[in-house]
Amino acid sequence: MAGRRGLFVRKDASAGTSPQDARLALAGLVAPAGDLGVTPGVLSGCAVSGTSGWTYTVSAGHVVLTRGASDGAVLASIDGTTPTPAVAAAPASGSRWDLIWVRQRDVDSGDADSQVQVGVTSGSSSGSPSRPTGSVPAGALVLAEARVSAGATQTSHASVTITPVAARSAARGGIVPAANAASREAVAAAHTPTPSSPLYVHQVDTRTLWMYDGATQGSRVAAPIAEPRVATIGATGVGPVDTKNAEVTDFVIPPGPNHLVKMTWTAFMYNGGNTGAVNIKFRVDGTFVGTMNYSYGGNHGDRRVIDGLTKVVSVAPGAHSLSVWSGAGAASVGYDGQFINELSVTDLGPVTS
Repeated sequence: MAGRRGLFVRKDASAGTSPQDARLALAGLVAPAGDLGVTPGVLSGCAVSGTSGWTYTVSAGHVVLTRGASDGAVLASIDGTTPTPAVAAAPASGSRWDLIWVRQRDVDSGDADSQVQVGVTSGSSSGSPSRPTGSVPAGALVLAEARVSAGATQTSHASVTITPVAARSAARGGIVPAANAASREAVAAAHTPTPSSPLYVHQVDTRTLWMYDGATQGSRVAAPIAEPRVATIGATGVGPVDTKNAEVTDFVIPPGPNHLVKMTWTAFMYNGGNTGAVNIKFRVDGTFVGTMNYSYGGNHGDRRVIDGLTKVVSVAPGAHSLSVWSGAGAASVGYDGQFINELSVTDLGPVTS
């Protein structure tokens, strides 16, 4: 093996940059699969939809494609909504899988031309059909899978279920989005990161940033993205027994030291003509971590704004539930649902000495 020519190198007496040289150079710019390869995936767009016939459409977007580590990466685009070839009508019984894909054809690899192709590979129908993964052309990226059940009259029919399945990609060292923990782990498995080519994943539902280096199955380091998680009020009533008013669940603190977490309760309280006090309590995983009394009635009138009641607590690594509870002597005290009543939770970062 030897060094490969870089991008845009002028031809000398023997050679200049070849298409394969260029693809190998581009592979160094996108999310990795090991030290040399890349993981095919979607950079933007490329959503698959059904139609009023027996085609599917792929929206505009960008993809990373590859035929293997030694062949480098192709950065391809679809510049507008593009239909697939038509597929067969729905089976008379059972169902089948359609795999919708995109690939870069290449005459150097034996293809008839070098066009970007959007296509579909259909499987056989049965009561328990198998996906025709092995029949997808080499180098193709499966964007979505569609289960076509008997009774469907078009690909947008309710009996056709379309699920996006392509991994997301990004610039090497960039952040790859994942919807939830399962999606995050799938992204990490697809990219096969290494210590020299780590992978960063943004888990959207918990607003956490995860780094994978592939050392062991559990060797991931998470750092918070400092955006508040907000929960609106679930129960407006406040009575003699403490009532849980709002809760933020699955709030993740990464492995390592405890983090400082700020809990803020903003609400609009009414008292129905009563006089007394509301006892507002913050909880972390069911344990009280702070309390405050707010008097009502008398000089406060029938309404009182609780403007940003805040408690900062030290929270250990792991997934947590953070909530606000209220209790009062009069059952007619409560929160006015016509106004903003919400719990905001923000990770302030690791506890420092």
